[in-house]
Amino acid sequence: MNQIKRKLSFNQSSKEQTKKLRNKFDRKITSIENLSNEFFYEIFDYLDGCEIYQTFSNLNHRFQQLLNSSSLRFKINFHHSTSIEIFMNNYKQIILLNKDQIFSIHLSLSTHNNQIISSLNIDSSFNRLESRVLQSGPG
Repeated sequence: MNQIKRKLSFNQSSKEQTKKLRNKFDRKITSIENLSNEFFYEIFDYLDGCEIYQTFSNLNHRFQQLLNSSSLRFKINFHHSTSIEIFMNNYKQIILLNKDQIFSIHLSLSTHNNQIISSLNIDSSFNRLESRVLQSGPG
C-alpha cells in the first residue's frame, strides 16, 4: 500500500517550524539552569559582591562553580548604615576568602566605624583590585 503524503505549502511549513522553535525557546527560558554562565556574569556586574555571594553560595554545584570561577570579579560596597557585625561577617566569610576575585572596594562609612576601617587590611593579595574608595559619611 503506497501512502502519499501531502506536501505542506511554504506558509504551513514556516508556521510549523516557527511553532516548534517557539516551544523550544519557551522551554529554555523557564529554567534558570539553562542560562549561560556569561549571562550570569553580565547580571553579576550590576550586583554587589557580598549580595552575589550570599544569594548564590551553596545554592547548587553549578552556582558554586560560578562563584569560584576566575572569570567572576566582585565589586564590594559598604555604606555608612552597614553595622560592624555585618561588615565583620562579610569580611571574614567573603572578602578574605575571595581576595583574588575582588575588582573594587567602596567604603562609605561614618567616622564612628573606626573598627571597620582598622580591620580592613588591603595588601598585594588583592591581585585584581583596581579601585579602592574610602569615604567618610554621616555619623
